[in-house]
Amino acid sequence: MMQQGVNSLSNAAVGLQRQQEDAKFQDASLDAKTSIQSIAENAQQLQGKNALGSTKAGLQAFDQQVSQLQAPQNRQDDWQRQVKAMRLQLGGMLNSHEAQQMDVYRDGQFKGQVDLGVQGAAQTWKDPVAYNLNNATTAHAIDAYGEAQGWSQEQTNAYKQDYTRRAAQAATEAQISGIRQSMVNQDGTLNTFSGNVQPDQLFAGVISAESGGNQFDASGKPLVSGKGAVGVAQVMPGTAPEAARMAGLAWDEGRYQNDPAYNAALGKAYLDAQLKKYDGNAVLAVAAYNAGPGAVDQWLRKYGDPRSGKITNEDFIRNIPFQETQEYVGKVLSRAPSTPQNGGLSAITNTEYFKQLNPQQQSAAISSYSSMLEQQRNQSKGVLNGVVNDASAAYRSGQAPAMVPTREQLISTYGIVQGNQLATQLENDQQFGHTVNLIKNASPTDQLSILQQWKPTQTSSEDDRQNYQHLQTAISQVNAQRKSDPVLFAQQNGRAQPIDFSNSDTLVSSIRQRASDMQAVGNDWQQPVQLFSQAEAKQLTNTLGQMPPEQAAQTLKTIGSGLDYHGVSMMSSQLGNQSPVYGAVARMLNQPPVNNMADSRFFGTATKVDPNEAANVIMTGYKAIAPSDMDKKNGIQKMDLPPDAKLQAEFNSQVGNAFYGNSAAASQSFGIFKAAYAGILLTDPKKSVGNNSTAQTVVDTDVAKKAAGYATGGLNSDKVIMPYGMDEDTFKARISTASNAAFKSAGLNNPSNFTPVRAPSGNYMFLAGGRFAVDPKTGVPISVNLNGSD
Repeated sequence: MMQQGVNSLSNAAVGLQRQQEDAKFQDASLDAKTSIQSIAENAQQLQGKNALGSTKAGLQAFDQQVSQLQAPQNRQDDWQRQVKAMRLQLGGMLNSHEAQQMDVYRDGQFKGQVDLGVQGAAQTWKDPVAYNLNNATTAHAIDAYGEAQGWSQEQTNAYKQDYTRRAAQAATEAQISGIRQSMVNQDGTLNTFSGNVQPDQLFAGVISAESGGNQFDASGKPLVSGKGAVGVAQVMPGTAPEAARMAGLAWDEGRYQNDPAYNAALGKAYLDAQLKKYDGNAVLAVAAYNAGPGAVDQWLRKYGDPRSGKITNEDFIRNIPFQETQEYVGKVLSRAPSTPQNGGLSAITNTEYFKQLNPQQQSAAISSYSSMLEQQRNQSKGVLNGVVNDASAAYRSGQAPAMVPTREQLISTYGIVQGNQLATQLENDQQFGHTVNLIKNASPTDQLSILQQWKPTQTSSEDDRQNYQHLQTAISQVNAQRKSDPVLFAQQNGRAQPIDFSNSDTLVSSIRQRASDMQAVGNDWQQPVQLFSQAEAKQLTNTLGQMPPEQAAQTLKTIGSGLDYHGVSMMSSQLGNQSPVYGAVARMLNQPPVNNMADSRFFGTATKVDPNEAANVIMTGYKAIAPSDMDKKNGIQKMDLPPDAKLQAEFNSQVGNAFYGNSAAASQSFGIFKAAYAGILLTDPKKSVGNNSTAQTVVDTDVAKKAAGYATGGLNSDKVIMPYGMDEDTFKARISTASNAAFKSAGLNNPSNFTPVRAPSGNYMFLAGGRFAVDPKTGVPISVNLNGSD
């Protein structure tokens, strides 16, 4: 009984040990399977060439990992059998993947060789020997690969044929691209027309106008027009057999409908025949291609033959009674000149590689070629449209265009008809521009004479009528611009150069030259002119404003020293428009001799005051009244004066009726008076302003009297403004002599009851009872000029 219990315990221990060994065996087996899965997954990540050797590497990894696993000693035989089976399983998996990837790798190599062959075909299309050698090398590679893969000869041949068409297509596309590059300039315009349209260029235009280069319609069927014309060249069925004979080809209706090269050859032969019939005249040949030679012969008899010169090609086209044919001829002739002479359709269709394409590929290639030509024409038009418009506008305004396309350039882009029309129009615009330039420098009388020459008659064309209207408008615009800013207009038309403000020397010399230039301009235009443009007058005023008073006065004196009386008058007048003070100072510093008259608005210095002193006094006061930032930097402080109302009242008291009828001159002289008043207070040592509040509120009569003399240039005892530098006795003697002569000439009595008044013109009129003396014979107020009186 006890022994039985001992045995039971022993058996239990043995069973437990066996279970433990089984568990250990299963753990090792599971780890080995996990290794297989991991190694297989890693191998699957290796693609193509990278999978080479992956079987050997994977088995080595498996062996290393298994060697580290511990199986029970008494299960070693089972373990080794299981490990061997697992290794065989893993090896099969790895070997299968590696072999598959090697096939992928070799297939990729092969396809890469074929693709390189296609690229080589695109690169060697110009060299037949190199092209054929490239294809032979690729064909050999296909044979080798097919043999290695166990292909049938039919499969190998089919692959080589597919390659041959791919290579031919690549070569054709490269050739079309080369033609495009050869026909375009860097600016996007087409190469200049050579002067003659070759038959191949003309046929390219025919193909573009007829079918756009398509042998087939969108459904893949032969392209047929509404009238029955077939294919890329749109050859009529009734004409096609004859055209085949002309081309030296056997008639084949199937090829006529389905072979683009055959169809194009028929069309080219038929067009060549029409060119021969009509002595190379493109207009007649293209019209015959569309409407038939019978119709063209009839039109020649009816409208005239352009070959004889009795009618132009353009007029013949306009007389074509069929709108379709008329438009067709225009389309073809607009396309033909843009086609490169060495890049016509036959340059493509006559190549060996084009003949290797299937019909669909040939149709696509011709269509691509035709589209490329049209695209380049449109691109060139996009550039030249603006150039032509700008050139036309410039010419018609009498200006030189920045760029003018030649007739040949226009023909290459727009075609023979429109290109010639545009070129002729530009030539007409240029001639019209010459006339516009004439009116820019002509007197009003000459302008009307020129306009009369352009006046249209009942038989004049619409262009002539438009030119007349344009010239009328141009004359109005020219005269308005000449009146608005004569100097600017003279500059824009090369009659005057800009004033050089670089330094005082260039400023003085350029103003002197300007005065001479504008005097000649005024004589040509028969109108008053100016010395500065509006911008220049403003710039000179600003320049003076940046100077100290003495320097500004000296600058005006230096400028005026080189000008005659008229030049000084123009300078003072224009500066006066910007600043009355600068205008007056310019006048007084450059006052003419006594026998010359003053400006109509600025009246110079008082009779017995030195002009330089007066100018400096006025400039000093002017800058002190409203100093600029630069004046303040130069140490000039703002000066406050009595109220304007008090100053105006004193000014009016000093000048009396001297400005009767000339309120503008009175207002400007008052501004000069204020500047002179301030300047006297600042420069006269007997007058002290300081912080004297009286000087800011009460008008000093003595200062005002002197300032009025500065502002007007001198008044006689009757408060009549006298000419520059003239004393009162001389003035009275001269005005008496001049007035007596004028009144006697008018048949009036002695003028002693009339008071002389300085007019805006600088002459003197005669006032009595608020009315001016009038010449009864003319109805015009009597006036005298003291210029040159004795």
